[in-house]
Amino acid sequence: MITSIPSNAPGFFIALEGIDATGKSTIANMVTEFMQRQEVDFIRTREPGGTPSAEILRELVIWGTGEGKDDWTHMTEALLYLASRVQHTEVLIKPSLQAGKLVFCERYYDSTYAHQGGGRKIDVSTLKQLHALTIGSFKPDLIILLDGDPVNLQERMIARGKLDRLEKEGLEFQQRSRQIHLDQVQEDPGRYLVVDVERPIEEVFAEIEQTLLNVLKHHFKQTV
Repeated sequence: MITSIPSNAPGFFIALEGIDATGKSTIANMVTEFMQRQEVDFIRTREPGGTPSAEILRELVIWGTGEGKDDWTHMTEALLYLASRVQHTEVLIKPSLQAGKLVFCERYYDSTYAHQGGGRKIDVSTLKQLHALTIGSFKPDLIILLDGDPVNLQERMIARGKLDRLEKEGLEFQQRSRQIHLDQVQEDPGRYLVVDVERPIEEVFAEIEQTLLNVLKHHFKQTV
């Protein structure tokens, strides 16, 4: 049950999370189509990226240097993600929220905790300290976590074809990442909607749509 929907912020920030192959892009497209039918100022963005300069960092961190031993170390990778996030947050997300917009972001800091923390085995508390130093206590108002068993999601990932640096890391990487996502839910359950993606996409989106309708009703005062 979502309990953290605020009533005093001018805008509203939703992050979409989940390990690879949970269908984030498909759901993001469905959310976009839904929001375009609503009377709300809606911005869709993504991480890493979201601004022109952050998109440059995205290309570097997603695909790597291609230089073998001189490819990114795990900590360098985490810092590149964080640098992109700081730029994205300060240049796009915060100003949009101050303008009263609904910001919908594919991935935010939970992905760093999951991938660089769980997957890469960097201490999650260290990553949280880095976030505290750079973006402070800033958080999404709502985090939609698309969840599924990595074993069952492997076929989806393989079917997509070309894999990026993290998608190539294999099943155990995805399992560790998923566990960190679930740990984050336990720490702050009122901020999360956890959605089982191992069922028809229509059922998945119906659950998300109901939560979006509640956001529009309670935060943006829309009659739905």
